[in-house]
Amino acid sequence: MFGVLEFVKGRVSWIGDDHIVLETPLGLGVKIITHKRLLRQLRLSEPVTIYTRYYETARETFIVGFADKAERSLFNTLINIKGMGIRTALSLIGSYTIDELEDIVTSRDIKLLLAVPGVGKKLANRIITELSFIFTSDHRQKVDREKLLVAVEYLGKWGLTTSEAKKRLLQVWENNPDLSVEEAVRKVLELRAREIT
Repeated sequence: MFGVLEFVKGRVSWIGDDHIVLETPLGLGVKIITHKRLLRQLRLSEPVTIYTRYYETARETFIVGFADKAERSLFNTLINIKGMGIRTALSLIGSYTIDELEDIVTSRDIKLLLAVPGVGKKLANRIITELSFIFTSDHRQKVDREKLLVAVEYLGKWGLTTSEAKKRLLQVWENNPDLSVEEAVRKVLELRAREIT
């Protein structure tokens, strides 16, 4: 059910402590769990598009929402880190912007990560290790970070690790910087298939 809802468009009809309710043009009220920073930015009756991730467990079904695809991709990377839960990943994204997280990771500032509820020393070190594969200065000028995050997420669905996906994407974009995310992912998968056969 991973890709069931790509996004939800509607007007904000409720803002709770950890969620919003969007009223869609069809009159449906969709409850979306999100992070504190986004909750502070939204206003009642405001038309918005929220990028989503759908979850279904034995006990509950819910939707998690983000301001853009890059935030969602970062969230999907975070929840694949050992010891990272949904609430902790949301707390991290709600505490720091992607730019701030990049600065924290590249400077290896564990103290700022420890300030986030649910993040202990082991998890902070894992976050720095995993995100360092994405947040490195060598690609800043060459590849748009949002494109990289989204493409790494898609390649993860095909079984590539974060580091392998980033390495292959940077090689593809180095030769073809104007490729879209979809084209770059397709190219990486084609090259990988040739290596296997």
